[in-house]
Amino acid sequence: MSNSSVRILLNINRGLKTSSHLYNNQTVRVRFAPSPTGSLHLGSLRSALYNYIFARKHEGSFVLRIEDTDQKRLVPGSAEQIEDYLEWAGLRPDESPRRGGQYGPYLQSERIKLYQDRAHELVEAGKAYYCFCSRNRLELLRISQSRNREKPHYDGKCKHLSPAEVKEKMAELKGQYAIRFILQPGQTIFDDLVYGTIANDLVTNKEGDPIILKSDNFPTYHLANVVDDHSMKISHVIRGSEWISSTCKHIQLYKAFGWNEPKYIHVPLISMTDGSKMSKRNEQSQLHSWIQSGYRPLAMLNFLTNSGGGIPKTKQDSMELWTLERLIQEFNFCQISKHAASADLDRLRSYNTKDIVSAWNMAPDILVAEFKSLLKERQIELDIDDDRLKSILKQYIGRIVTLNDLVSDENTFIWSHPVLDWSIGDFTEKGLDIAALIKDLISVIGDFDNSKDFEKAVLGVMNKYSLDKRTFYKLLRMLLTNRTSGLPIYEIYECLGRDRFVSYLKSGLNYVS
Repeated sequence: MSNSSVRILLNINRGLKTSSHLYNNQTVRVRFAPSPTGSLHLGSLRSALYNYIFARKHEGSFVLRIEDTDQKRLVPGSAEQIEDYLEWAGLRPDESPRRGGQYGPYLQSERIKLYQDRAHELVEAGKAYYCFCSRNRLELLRISQSRNREKPHYDGKCKHLSPAEVKEKMAELKGQYAIRFILQPGQTIFDDLVYGTIANDLVTNKEGDPIILKSDNFPTYHLANVVDDHSMKISHVIRGSEWISSTCKHIQLYKAFGWNEPKYIHVPLISMTDGSKMSKRNEQSQLHSWIQSGYRPLAMLNFLTNSGGGIPKTKQDSMELWTLERLIQEFNFCQISKHAASADLDRLRSYNTKDIVSAWNMAPDILVAEFKSLLKERQIELDIDDDRLKSILKQYIGRIVTLNDLVSDENTFIWSHPVLDWSIGDFTEKGLDIAALIKDLISVIGDFDNSKDFEKAVLGVMNKYSLDKRTFYKLLRMLLTNRTSGLPIYEIYECLGRDRFVSYLKSGLNYVS
């Protein structure tokens, strides 16, 4: 959005905007309307979340509409995947392609005749016209305007064709045409909850009459968006700030049809840590990447809700993980910032750690089931019962960011004998008989159910060989994990169980012998 094309006339004190200003006793209906042209990104999920929160705060309806009119860019399966992701996040639509509803269909490709009829209705009313310009002419026009340092725009050539000329062109081109909407001069004004009162003179700013129906008889975004929002009785449009520059066109379309426009809430974009905006082309912002990495729904919702305002800063700073119900309760649309937010990925990691802790405290069996699915996915097959898996989880809860951390290189010792590759010279040069020490350890390892008894047994071996704790535990950890740091030794014992713990010591014995 350039400063020359959109002018903010007045930024009303948003804190004074009340619910009566926003709702006027309307039945609240909001929509999330993505295009199935790729994987859902975090910015889109945040838009869905804001719409969901708004609907639930005001006992309204949350609608999923799939805007699939750009047939060339469609990605097969993407529409179904979008609804799957909303289900994953707990943002289940009230109406959608999958669930149906009173105002369907909810796929724009199934509503084409409606758009065609509305476009021709505008032509008959003198508010739109047929355009017969070829792609070649439009490209030459763009080049010429660029050379003259003009903003590229349609020059209105076909607007002035007489009925006879239109009829002649129809016959000549065998009905191949587009339909353009006639933009009206003067300021088009609308109020936005976040950005205040916004005005744009579309004609003076040389926007050019936009195409609303393409030559393939499919609508453009502008027409389909307005027709659907009206026919689906959408009361509030909540979307990213990149659409502000299109809103004045939409306002003019509403007026041309004689319809009341919805209220608008544009939210700022989120930029990634490298400064790039969230988009389908940015792998770091892809939702599927975060899901595959082990990030959880509630952590993601807390992260997105705290990116860009809406939650008082004092409450944000607490870093408390809130339920979706609490997020709905606390979120205040009048406190959304109009400045782009930077994604705080450290906050996301912290939320995910807390989400795992919460899941463990509330339903450990469910977390174990998730863990088993992850092990199966990674093709890790061990004869370990659920109690042992619980023991493993217990040692790591609060320490890991995702469950995936448990199958990282650092923790491979949990699932298979580590390949030892350290030098025994650091120990043998002090005259230590490592093989004898390991044999003594094997002889004292029993079925311990507490750290006190375990330490009493192993420290007895340590004292026999006159070792200090630091050296002793370093040796033991390297025998068991091939690492110099990690879990306390008793917690490793808890993860492995007595038999595997002893088996690892025997492998260590073979290594040092």
